[in-house]
Amino acid sequence: MRSRPAGRATTVSDRKRTMIYDRVETNMGTTSTLEEIFGHHTWASLTLIDACLSLDIDQLQAPAIGSYGPILDTLRHLVGNEAFDLAVVEGVPSVLIDSERMTLKELRAMAERSGDGWMRVIRQPLDPAAVFLEVDPVDGFRREATLGVRLAQALHHATEHRAQICSAFTMMGLEAPRIDAFDYGKATGRISEVHPGS
Repeated sequence: MRSRPAGRATTVSDRKRTMIYDRVETNMGTTSTLEEIFGHHTWASLTLIDACLSLDIDQLQAPAIGSYGPILDTLRHLVGNEAFDLAVVEGVPSVLIDSERMTLKELRAMAERSGDGWMRVIRQPLDPAAVFLEVDPVDGFRREATLGVRLAQALHHATEHRAQICSAFTMMGLEAPRIDAFDYGKATGRISEVHPGS
C-alpha cells in the first residue's frame, strides 16, 4: 500500500471527484481562532441588519414560517438576547435589555457594541472552569453555566435566528444576504480561493 505524504490529510472521495485536504502555511494575520469565530458572528449579524435596511415596513413585518416572528421582531430578539448573554459573561448584574421597540439602526449599534464586548471577553485569559450565574430580574429564574456553554449558546442562538431571517427573504422572493463563514473569510481577506480556469 502506498503511504500518503507526511502532512497530507486523508483523501475524501465521492462519485464525482476526489478532493485533497492539506494544511497550507500562509500569512493571513495573527487573529486568534476565537476572534475569528466571533468576528464572523458579529459580521454576519451586521451584514444581515444592513440587508434588512433596504426592506419596507410590510416586508419587515411579514411572517416567517417556523421562526420567532416577523423579521423585525426576530432581529430585536436576536440582538437583545445577545446583549443580555454578554452582560451575564461580563458580570453585569440584573440586566434588562429593552430592544422591543428599537429601530434597525439602533439594533445595528447595539450589535456593534456586543461585538466589541465579545472581543473584550475572549481577548482575556479564559478559565474553562468559570461558571456564570444568570438571574432573571423579573421572575427570579436562575441558571448557572460554564463559560464554554455560554459562548456556544450565544453563537447557536444567533445562527438559528439569522437562518430564519434569511429564509424569510427567500420566501418573499428576495435574495438573502450571504453570511456564512466562507463569505466572511472572503470579505475580510481570510480566504484565498482559486477557481479552475480563472
